[in-house]
Amino acid sequence: MRKWLKVSVMMLALFFLVGCAGMQTTKPPDDPFLTGSYRSLATLDTAYDTAWGGFVQLYKDGLVKEETFQAGRKLALDYFDKWTKASKYLLKYAKGEAGEGGFDALKDLANEALKAMKDYLKEKSGGVKPII
Repeated sequence: MRKWLKVSVMMLALFFLVGCAGMQTTKPPDDPFLTGSYRSLATLDTAYDTAWGGFVQLYKDGLVKEETFQAGRKLALDYFDKWTKASKYLLKYAKGEAGEGGFDALKDLANEALKAMKDYLKEKSGGVKPII
């Protein structure tokens, strides 16, 4: 369920950016904050997918115990919740319902949660390369 919410939010952001580009056929959107913020979220998401995907594979291969996996899953869900809040804020900004001020704090919280998750996964996986 959370994965679908994440995909939905990403698709909405992508459709917004594509729609803005479609309205201005000769140049990209004139909002560098929106473009930069979207890229920041996409970068966080890529780092999450890489780390979590590697850890899940270790779990599927039987190299990580169930309780270790569940503790990592809690950290992953914490990151996802914070990332989702930042993404929703960005959508509000795109609609003109919010200013630039609150996004950085939400992005920083997501980044901290991602770091905590990656540190835990790295420790518990023995430093497997995709998790680092």
